[in-house]
Amino acid sequence: MKIMARDVMESAREARRFRFSDGGKRMWRRSCRSTETMNGTKHRTGHVQRTRRQYIAARGALRILISVALAPVASAAAPTGIEIDHPWCASASKGVTTGACYVTVRNLGTMADRIVGVDMDVAGHVELHETSIANGIMKMRPLPHGIEIPAGTLLDLHGLGYHIMLIDLKSVLEPGRTIEGSLQFERAGSRPIKFRVETSRPRGHSHRQ
Repeated sequence: MKIMARDVMESAREARRFRFSDGGKRMWRRSCRSTETMNGTKHRTGHVQRTRRQYIAARGALRILISVALAPVASAAAPTGIEIDHPWCASASKGVTTGACYVTVRNLGTMADRIVGVDMDVAGHVELHETSIANGIMKMRPLPHGIEIPAGTLLDLHGLGYHIMLIDLKSVLEPGRTIEGSLQFERAGSRPIKFRVETSRPRGHSHRQ
């Protein structure tokens, strides 16, 4: 489809350049004069009329073709309706090699999406995890296929449940520090995000990104 759109746009530019060139203008003036004067020659008039009809039809077809070719581009650029709120990481003292970050993701769109990964330079490896309690024992497991976010729902990556796991920390997570990263979505693509390091989950605070 990209090749098709490029070819169509190039054809449109060529047609426009010819239309406004000296040769194109002369041809159009001759056609108009031939139609106006008539000179009693039906064959010539009919030929000019057919030429004008063909020109108008070709121009209309070209416009339709361009619209069809560019439709996927416009669709791909449409907003996805993903809203990110409350991004923060729990502070970690020196010597600690793992950490955890949390965020709330709202899918305000009309189609389901999926968070498939997280990129953060502060750690050697970053994973999406799920924490659960079974028979009084807390268990944690990675989610290699990500987490689905149905349309019109909220995904809260908090302490007990889903969270972002930082493995092999490269530096200390001191309170007040800002850590840059990005969330990877199946449909929305990459979304930049800034995590604030806190000693506990911030309450009554909204920081949408």
